[in-house]
Amino acid sequence: MSDELTAQQVQQLILSRPFHQWLGLEVVALHDDGIEIKAKWREEWVVNPQGRYTHGGIVAALIDLAADWALVRHTAAACRPSICASISMLPRCRAT
Repeated sequence: MSDELTAQQVQQLILSRPFHQWLGLEVVALHDDGIEIKAKWREEWVVNPQGRYTHGGIVAALIDLAADWALVRHTAAACRPSICASISMLPRCRAT
């Protein structure tokens, strides 16, 4: 019997965490080499109402969560992975 988690088991684990619930995460597919997760759009993610930009912290959280949960399938019995990420937030530029 395999120790690897199924998509349904990963979905249950995701929904057991309040932040993941708030993001509205749903496992679309689980593959040997990754995971597909979608998040339910929230208007609170908009950092600039005129430009309709999503806050970088939300983007970073989604990247981190996808990487983490892609690894969880293969490490379920041993441990929970921890992701170390660095993101450089650069200002938008305007043409002159």
